[in-house]
Amino acid sequence: MSELERARDKTPPTAAMQFGEEVALWREHAGMTQQELAEKVGYARSYVSMVETGERLGSEQFAHLCDDVFNTPQSLTRLRVRLVRAVLPPWFEPYVELERSATAIRSFQSQVMPGYLQTEAYARAMLAAVRPENLEDLVLGRMERRTLLEREDRPHVWLILDELALRRKMGGPAVMAAQLAELLGAASHPRTVVQVVPEDVAAHAGLAGPFTLLDLANGEQVLWVDGHSQGRMGYDQAETTAAVQSYDLLRAVAQSPEVSAETIRTYLEALK
Repeated sequence: MSELERARDKTPPTAAMQFGEEVALWREHAGMTQQELAEKVGYARSYVSMVETGERLGSEQFAHLCDDVFNTPQSLTRLRVRLVRAVLPPWFEPYVELERSATAIRSFQSQVMPGYLQTEAYARAMLAAVRPENLEDLVLGRMERRTLLEREDRPHVWLILDELALRRKMGGPAVMAAQLAELLGAASHPRTVVQVVPEDVAAHAGLAGPFTLLDLANGEQVLWVDGHSQGRMGYDQAETTAAVQSYDLLRAVAQSPEVSAETIRTYLEALK
């Protein structure tokens, strides 16, 4: 065994690898081929193969269907939930849980796209900048946040971006172009509004940094403030009220959704 192979053997398995190993174990226990499992769950064989090798994490629906096929009530489904939670920093998990249950999300971003709208390549380029040892797990956690916009009961989203976030070519021109196309696609959904604060607005209410307001089903509002090492949750009514006012001021100086879309398209065209 080469030094490289030995080093790889010592690399902890990613969450996707652990889930894939479990799927392969139960498939083999059931005496099925990958093709047979694919037919039973309604996915392509290539998808099953990628899940089993850990190239991608099987979807929540895939886990449910596998549990039905293998007669393992909620076993793979619960494993998937545990693995996804494990890849999130402990300080961030409470926020992600609230984000999943929010009826409305209002966020302001000054530097980068919000996590729930990032493409995989954009997220990987952004997260790799700090050279984490668990990059793939961090990317996985980021991609899981995207699923909230894939639900039928997706929350209403209002995103305000500083124009600087459009100028930053995260991952290079091709990656950024795909991200801007994703942003435009999201902005076209009836439940999503995207506005851009133009760079000629030198002073605005978001200069203190990015923040997010969550509206919960019980009427409660929660503030999330990003920080250098970690973010924090804000429940204080006075602080939340001030954040709402700041958000309203940002909306007032931002371009309209229609003009914002044209601004995004201009940056997208420049990358082609």
